[in-house]
Amino acid sequence: MAYNLTDHQINCTPGTGVAMIRTHPEDPPLTSTEAARVAWLIARMAKRGIAGDEVDLSDLKLKLDRILDGARKRAEQAAAAAAAGK
Repeated sequence: MAYNLTDHQINCTPGTGVAMIRTHPEDPPLTSTEAARVAWLIARMAKRGIAGDEVDLSDLKLKLDRILDGARKRAEQAAAAAAAGK
């Protein structure tokens, strides 16, 4: 799975001061901290990729998946709270 951080959209939720960054249409919106962690992990993957194709990236992919899973869970909870408030 490829992650592209060049096409992103930043939305700030009014009243919260939290910027949500959208990195990919299929991914949930990320906080600025999550986006920075994702960028750092992708940079580490690229650095390891320079060493060759036989280098194991599974540990970094698991960390990336954990960040995205947490963002998905937060987005689902926010959607459920918004639906309950209506």
